[in-house]
Amino acid sequence: MNTTEVPWQKLNTLPVCFGARDDRFGSFVVEIGGSVNTVKLVHVSGDVTCNVNIKSDEGWSKFGCRKSSPELYTFITTANNDILLPESQEPRYTLPGYHSDSTEIVFTDFSTPLRLSSGQQLRIWYGEDLKDATDTDNNGSTCVDVFAKYM
Repeated sequence: MNTTEVPWQKLNTLPVCFGARDDRFGSFVVEIGGSVNTVKLVHVSGDVTCNVNIKSDEGWSKFGCRKSSPELYTFITTANNDILLPESQEPRYTLPGYHSDSTEIVFTDFSTPLRLSSGQQLRIWYGEDLKDATDTDNNGSTCVDVFAKYM
């Protein structure tokens, strides 16, 4: 039985910043190709909201719409905007153990390992901006670091 913990590999060099509207995705280039079975986004700075009319102490969060909501709005896509993570086509989703104001979110339940290529561009999006769904009252920008565990 192998008890060695697989280390996290940081995928980005600079923080990846993305906005909540106007196609303001953040992008980075994968340096090391391979199969990945876990991806983690760690909040670095900033906040986003899906409604600028919500009181500021309730309406801004790191990964969603409202502070401490169970719904997350953060996606990872290819350069063609094909969704890689999470495996959801809705502009929002839930991830057990995480909420919109968590300091990090971790994707672990892949149907198949995520295959990344060296030099591949990936994007991080706010869900409503990605789907062009009710994003006219969105605002803000948030920055993350991206980590993965290679198989």
